[in-house]
Amino acid sequence: MLTEAELAVLAEAIREHRFVTVRYNRGVSTLAPYGTVTKRDELYLTAVTIARDGMQPGRLKLGTFKVAGLSDLQATPVPFSAGALWAQVERQARR
Repeated sequence: MLTEAELAVLAEAIREHRFVTVRYNRGVSTLAPYGTVTKRDELYLTAVTIARDGMQPGRLKLGTFKVAGLSDLQATPVPFSAGALWAQVERQARR
């Protein structure tokens, strides 16, 4: 579960389009966070997985991550272009 400080870091990373690293399902992932949504009083993060345990996924896609299952979140100083990354996700989805 994320602390209040980590939630603040996540919000800043979303605003500034910066990658984050996070522990999720016992693995460490690098994510490009797009935003958050609430469903049934639970907070979820929408993000593109860039790497999981140091390996790139076979294809980029938008995923939904239950924030209660995230831990050890850190923002990276590396920015991403939300539009360019989304275009790449869409191209791969058409294959």
